[in-house]
Amino acid sequence: MIQHYLKIVFRNILKHKTQSIISIVGLAIGLACFALSTFWIQYEMTYDSFHRDADRIYLIRTDENHFGTHYHNFVPYALGGYLKNSYSEIEDWCAFEQQSFFTMQNKQLTEYPYIAPDSTFMRMMDVKILEGNNNHPIRKKLPLQKRWLAIYLVLQM
Repeated sequence: MIQHYLKIVFRNILKHKTQSIISIVGLAIGLACFALSTFWIQYEMTYDSFHRDADRIYLIRTDENHFGTHYHNFVPYALGGYLKNSYSEIEDWCAFEQQSFFTMQNKQLTEYPYIAPDSTFMRMMDVKILEGNNNHPIRKKLPLQKRWLAIYLVLQM
């Protein structure tokens, strides 16, 4: 019975070549988009899940709708203290700033992004410290560029 159905399918594909090609290509593109979006959603759902108590860590973002919808990680620094005082469910909060510094070598500009967190970051996140302790991860007096690079590398671990 299945052989009969496959024979009919094959004959119809040969009879209606253009429509068959369009349908097969459309199905392939749809399946590829579905697979890629599934991988993306799975990645987003497991992002930063290696921290202990990851299910209890939240990121507050702002929705600024001036010229369309744009989400920013920036919120006023005072918001953390206000939310902690207003809601008893909040145990602790951490503020951080994302920035970059640039270096010029051989007429080539290189960007080094870094995160500058406050002191509660080391208590809340599981970050491997390569040198020093949780209170003072970098004790050496380094030149400014190397110090920022060291902070960047420590936070990338």
